[in-house]
Amino acid sequence: MKNSTILSIVIAASLLIIISLVTLILVKEKNYTGQLNEALSRQRIEYEQKLIEENQRFEVLLRQQREAMEGQSDREAEWIAKDIKVDETVKNITNLLKVNVSFKDKLIGGIENVNIAVTNNSAFKMEQVTVKLSYLKKGETYSTQMVTLYEIKPHSTMSVTAPDGAAGNSVTGTIYKVRSAALGHP
Repeated sequence: MKNSTILSIVIAASLLIIISLVTLILVKEKNYTGQLNEALSRQRIEYEQKLIEENQRFEVLLRQQREAMEGQSDREAEWIAKDIKVDETVKNITNLLKVNVSFKDKLIGGIENVNIAVTNNSAFKMEQVTVKLSYLKKGETYSTQMVTLYEIKPHSTMSVTAPDGAAGNSVTGTIYKVRSAALGHP
């Protein structure tokens, strides 16, 4: 009987140890599973945050590219409009540059106080405009002179005096040459 009691105690102690070990294993496994789930959850959150940041960077990049393309389109439209305006101005330069010649007849014949006014009705600066003056006597040209005006701003008028005519009774002026960097005529 003594052996059976000892055997019962050993079995009971062994069962108690086995139950404790199984409980300890289950608790550790539960803790490990919780820690693993927590680590996976943190990784998933970090991954989602990185995806959100990448998406935001991508959206910023797309917006910047869209704005750059819109700005480029606006600049191209401005260049095209300017090119069209330049082409139209070049075609119509004689209509956009007006020459007005004023003078006074001398009592004894000839012309004095000759004044040339050039009006620039274009949107471009004219660096140099040369006017050909024709001095007339009885409707026939007897003399010509070239007078150059410099730096005529857009939509403005510039005047200069011209040489008097020793004979004649009239003076006419026509645009002879135009220099404008904006119009491609340096």
